[in-house]
Amino acid sequence: MTATEIIRETQNLPKAEKLRVLHHLVGAMNGGDAAQKKAVARLLRRLENPDIPEDVWRGIEEAEDGRFVDMETALTQKPPWLPLARSSSSVSLSLGKNMKHCIAAIAIGLMGWHMLGCATRDASRGTETLATVNPLVYSNESHRKRIKQDASELAGVAKANMRILEEALCYNNETVRWAAQDALASMGQYAVPVLMNVLRHGDQRAMEHACNALQRIGLDASASIPLLLELLGSDVTTANYAARALSTVGMGSKIVLEGLKDAHERGLQSGGAIEATLQKLQRAAEESR
Repeated sequence: MTATEIIRETQNLPKAEKLRVLHHLVGAMNGGDAAQKKAVARLLRRLENPDIPEDVWRGIEEAEDGRFVDMETALTQKPPWLPLARSSSSVSLSLGKNMKHCIAAIAIGLMGWHMLGCATRDASRGTETLATVNPLVYSNESHRKRIKQDASELAGVAKANMRILEEALCYNNETVRWAAQDALASMGQYAVPVLMNVLRHGDQRAMEHACNALQRIGLDASASIPLLLELLGSDVTTANYAARALSTVGMGSKIVLEGLKDAHERGLQSGGAIEATLQKLQRAAEESR
């Protein structure tokens, strides 16, 4: 019976039965040294546990082969770099050319996994070569790539969340606005660009909530000082919120003190907030001398 006929007969079997067939075919092969049997066993357990990442399997197999050192040795001693290339006579999957092709073809038909497709291509060359990579270096590089990927995904999520919070702060519902204000304030300096954008383009209530959030953030929102000083010349309500935000954001800033003095001298109206903030910052400046 050919591989094609076997595949056709087993096409509708459940996954567990397909694996059972594959185990039986592998077990029916004669010959093969310990290294060959180990290689086949490792292939089969990958098929049985497809959810386990390849780098985990490699780590497990390196430990099984004794290709690891304790942390103290790895950090304090220079490793002896030795070539790890393997020949077809010692550790390749030389299972017999015809049987090897047959099993690989059956496995592809049964499981449909890309990994077995790679094994079939390797089988046509009659040998498998291990990458000559130091395991510690490989582990480190793999870890770095994973961290970069995770960080990139987190950055994408953070940007999306920022847009959502900015839209919520401008939404025509006070409950939603207060929730967005609290969330943005808790994010500290990372929320400042969003809050400044709301000050430039938001409606009256959105601007007020943005000022409240900046006031809660305090000194970490110093990038917003020029914009807040500019808003002192707006309507009374906006000036009031801007001045109150400056009471914390502008603490210790000479630029803010001068801006508040100028606003006071020009008689800008803020419901008394400009004067109150100016007095607060002046007292703080005197106490710090």
